Amino acid sequence: MTFGMNAAVQALVDELADDDDFAPPPTPASAAAAAAAARRADAERKRIERERRRVAGRPDPRLVDGVVVRALADALKTVDARAYIVRKGTLDGLKLDAKAIFRLAMQELYDRGVDKDVAKATMLARLLPAERD
Repeated sequence: MTFGMNAAVQALVDELADDDDFAPPPTPASAAAAAAAARRADAERKRIERERRRVAGRPDPRLVDGVVVRALADALKTVDARAYIVRKGTLDGLKLDAKAIFRLAMQELYDRGVDKDVAKATMLARLLPAERD
């Protein structure tokens, strides 16, 4: 780019063009780009977490939650909870065997290849988490 008669301006432009350190300021990321970068970072963090859990032989928390829900559903069917609720109009007084629920959930984890000690520790951590300060 030339500025014709204005030698002072031309000298500044030439000096800036010769300067290797001169670069335009970076364009700020758009909100969408920033959100996408955050999603990618979160996905990578979760991928690493899943890999560590897999290497350690620990089941996915979603699997654990699923087996607990299925065990609870089986326990509710065993005591015919639907009929109880229709008859009484409430869950008050309905008794469930917590040991049986735990046993059913543990058995499903065993059936899915989870080591017995790992399954026990995982179930206890999921159902009876330690209190945090």
